Amino acid sequence: MDGNFKISLQADDKKLEFNFIGMRSQLVEIGNQTSLNVTMKENTEQLDEVVVTANAIEREKRTLGYAVTSVDGEEVDRVKSTNFLNSLSGKVPGVQISQASSNPGGSTRIVIRGTNSLSGGNQPLIVVDGIPVSNTNVSTGSGIQGAFDAGNGAGEINPADIASVTVLKGASAAALYGSRAANGAIIITTKRGKSNDGPKVSINSSVRFEKPNRLPSFQNKYAQGFHGKYDKNSENGWGPIINGQVVPMYDFYSDTANLPESQWPLQTLSAYPDNVKDFYQTGSLFINSIDVSSATEQGDYRLGFTSMNQKGIVPGAGLDRYTFAVNAGHKLNKVISSRVGMNYVQSQIRGSVSQGGNSPNVLTSIINGIPRTTPLERLQLVDGEQNPIGRFSNSPYWVAEKNGNDVNVNRFFGFGMLEAKATDWLTFRGRAGLDYRVDKRFTKSAKGTLGAINGSFSNDDMERTELTTSLMATIQKDFGEKFKLTAIIGHEYNQRVFKRNTLSASELSVSDLYTPTNAKNTISTTDFVEQRLLGLYGDISLTYNNYLTLNMTMRNDWSSTLPKDNRSYFYPSASLSFIFSEAFEIHNDFFSYGKLRLSAAQVGNDTSPYQLDYYYYPRSSYFGQYGTSNNYPFNGQTAYGATNVIPPENLIPERQNSWEIGTELSFFNGKIGVDFTYYQIETKNQILAVPTPESTGYNTKRVNAGAVQNKGIELLLSFVPLKTSAFEWNSLINFTRNQNKVTELIEGLDKLQIASGFNGVSVQAVPGESLQLQGVGFKRADSGEILVDPNTGLRMQGDEETFGEIQPDFLLGFQNSFTYKGVTLNFLIDWNQGGKMISRTVGDLRFDGLAEETAVNREQSFIDRNAYIQSSDGNVRPNDIAVSHQDYWQAYSSSGIAEGVVFDKTYVKLREVSLAYTLPSSIVQKSGFIKTVSLGFEARNLWLIYSKIPHIDPETSLFQSASDASGAVEMGSLPSTRSFGGNIKLVF
Repeated sequence: MDGNFKISLQADDKKLEFNFIGMRSQLVEIGNQTSLNVTMKENTEQLDEVVVTANAIEREKRTLGYAVTSVDGEEVDRVKSTNFLNSLSGKVPGVQISQASSNPGGSTRIVIRGTNSLSGGNQPLIVVDGIPVSNTNVSTGSGIQGAFDAGNGAGEINPADIASVTVLKGASAAALYGSRAANGAIIITTKRGKSNDGPKVSINSSVRFEKPNRLPSFQNKYAQGFHGKYDKNSENGWGPIINGQVVPMYDFYSDTANLPESQWPLQTLSAYPDNVKDFYQTGSLFINSIDVSSATEQGDYRLGFTSMNQKGIVPGAGLDRYTFAVNAGHKLNKVISSRVGMNYVQSQIRGSVSQGGNSPNVLTSIINGIPRTTPLERLQLVDGEQNPIGRFSNSPYWVAEKNGNDVNVNRFFGFGMLEAKATDWLTFRGRAGLDYRVDKRFTKSAKGTLGAINGSFSNDDMERTELTTSLMATIQKDFGEKFKLTAIIGHEYNQRVFKRNTLSASELSVSDLYTPTNAKNTISTTDFVEQRLLGLYGDISLTYNNYLTLNMTMRNDWSSTLPKDNRSYFYPSASLSFIFSEAFEIHNDFFSYGKLRLSAAQVGNDTSPYQLDYYYYPRSSYFGQYGTSNNYPFNGQTAYGATNVIPPENLIPERQNSWEIGTELSFFNGKIGVDFTYYQIETKNQILAVPTPESTGYNTKRVNAGAVQNKGIELLLSFVPLKTSAFEWNSLINFTRNQNKVTELIEGLDKLQIASGFNGVSVQAVPGESLQLQGVGFKRADSGEILVDPNTGLRMQGDEETFGEIQPDFLLGFQNSFTYKGVTLNFLIDWNQGGKMISRTVGDLRFDGLAEETAVNREQSFIDRNAYIQSSDGNVRPNDIAVSHQDYWQAYSSSGIAEGVVFDKTYVKLREVSLAYTLPSSIVQKSGFIKTVSLGFEARNLWLIYSKIPHIDPETSLFQSASDASGAVEMGSLPSTRSFGGNIKLVF
């Protein structure tokens, strides 16, 4: 297009307005001229102005009165991950991403603008092509008893199928999705076919290799034993200096046969510095995808297939996931059009590792506890049998190869839609969506496992069905030249059904045969949960002169989980967008664009099903001391148990009130951009189970109580530091600071437990504070000094203390992109400042004398200079009692005292690196059928630049992604991984 055209004017026409996509509108005086030459200037507002908001409604970003951030599908898929949420880390202001586990297929937690509810469920709603899909993370077992991470629902959404991700942060943005989007919404639009000359075929292949990102730093100077003396049965590092001594070696056969020590095998003491490192293998991730797409005036289609094959860093662990996707649309006639989207996912996780404690299968604790003098070769399986590390710890190869956890998932989610354009201003849209997921899990402890010597297994089968239907009418009409009205009215119906069948079996007769008939004891349980939500909503948007937009929404929900008199709840929202640069015609080389945003919203929320009455359920077993536990039926009698929660009286919905104000600014013709938001959210009438006196016969009572406030700022800065005809440098900085505070609890309750860990460690909601990490601290004097026992010189157990907030002080992401001709380099740095966590892994390494710091000056006596001695009159003086290093570290890192292993969670990571080269079209086109060829390098979690926590990755966690305490406690967690590799993309 050369821009030349002719137009006929009336005699009284005096001005002519020029408009073009991506250019700034210009109004030109005609006068007596018959020919005009107009040079239009680039509009520095982003060209991808249309974003997908609630209920798949497309809106111009300029008209939105609330903060919305969009991430392009190419950005999501640039450095590939088995869970697409990981690709949002550090890229969206107000969003906190944490990967709970490095197990293949492990879960990832996402929270927008902090923790709002004390009863859980603080993750946003996930929506694919207008249909809500499940993002549940249901645990098999508990972290305290060695649970494993089976992943979350969002991980099964294929990144290769994503066209864009829009993050709706506040209640205003997500109001039309109702109570389920009280914590925001992640809106995913999948790829469609685009118009081109015939079908387009794209092939993308990626391979990456994985290594542990951070392993503990071990001492390699001392053998196992106690206070410098060798003990073959010990699993620690408190023995003598390793100096080539010939000593008895631990041997399981000799031990169980009670052979005299003279008949045990001998070994020459030597350190094996890499005996932990060498256990972990090099993992791999192969992702291959192919899609075929095309479009005409009558319709479009896209067919996609992706295979994701991962080998974990633990022997026997892996993931195989296959995804089929279809997205097709067709115009049936001039009025009616249709669209169908279908996704089928088949996923298999094998050998997933248990984490936590109180289980013989917590692999990381076993590996880290290997004495420094034990070669890995001794722990290898021989003819399928193990030679354990010691009397209490299995061989890590036995646990990895015999006792892994398996998950098989089959999932279908999709939608069908009909749209009728009744007139040029009235449209009707009907949509139905289904998310059906079958999840089958298998866990086992093989016969011969120390701690479960006769073997056990469990089958945990879950089925989840979610049906959503909606009908919506949209009016879009202009009134004169300056007013534009968009009005929407609609309804939504949502039904969720969850079924679960669990079989637990123990005391196996035959090895490696996992059937109920091979077990002496079997326990079977079932569960069924169903809930419905019906909503009616309306949305009115009025735009004046293309720079001022007022939007109001309203929704009423009816929930099946609330009492009949209170199951209906109404909530509104309002937002205002004002583009003042256009209103006041402020356009110059310095200031390019300016917009102000203001919004306020209210949203209600319901509760889980079956909370309104006493709940009875069949019992499958009972517990008794000294081996008197047994199963039901007992002597032919069945049994039922009752919930330990007193049902609520007149329960009402939770209420969340929020408001935000923000601005979007652009300078120097788009070279500098600013997007700033301040928000405040308060959630009241929380539905909580609060402690009740034991004299009632119950543990808790469900009530409306408590309020939580979140307030904070979000800042997104964009820069183009340098741009020439051949080179371009783009930078993005996003900053988030959220302040969370529990503003009230029920009268008489000074704190509420959110989650518990080990040995009194817990996360508590305390009025006036954010969520707090609590546990037993060191004993202190009234004036605050840490005290030692005057008889031993060792620190003593004190009272329960609050160690600080689990939430970070701020989050910052720094992203850069450099493009030179066909070469593009991208990297992302992710900074988490503050927040407290407890690491039991670090504590165990120190307690056992295996951490490198425990070997420093060990031959010398040690005085704890950071502690004091208190005399009988209450005065304190500096500690001067010398102790052994073993006694000091075992008192300091005792599992009964949490304070010694509390750390600041600050870290800085090089999160992503990618380098891509696109071959020149002049070379590619010579083939005659290839249109594009791109080659690249990609890496994830390449470098832990800074961390205040020793030995572990600060992102590892005991709690899985569904827990609000995720990231606060770490124990027995598998090391995180860093990965790097290459990719190739072909387009035909």
